[in-house]
Amino acid sequence: MIRQVDLEKECYIKVYKHMNEIVVALCDAELLGKEFREGKVILKVSKKFYGGNKMKLKDVINILEQATIINAIGKNVIGLLIYLFGNINDAILWVGNVPHVQIVK
Repeated sequence: MIRQVDLEKECYIKVYKHMNEIVVALCDAELLGKEFREGKVILKVSKKFYGGNKMKLKDVINILEQATIINAIGKNVIGLLIYLFGNINDAILWVGNVPHVQIVK
């Protein structure tokens, strides 16, 4: 379970716009380019999908509030999502020791 957030931590964030949707992909900075496995589940934190701008968590709040779909990987960014949107713990998929969540507003 994730409970605290350090707004000074860094993440990568990339915004995709398609028609009326604003899709935000974000990951903890140290996870970019890595791959995690648990059983048959593989979680790739690809630079192509997640590797947008490197920012502090406190600086992505406004972007996340405008998003219609959020795809997030990492304890720091998911901690921020819990801080902003409340309890999403039931939606978190853990792959190894790395959390992943998708939110559709």
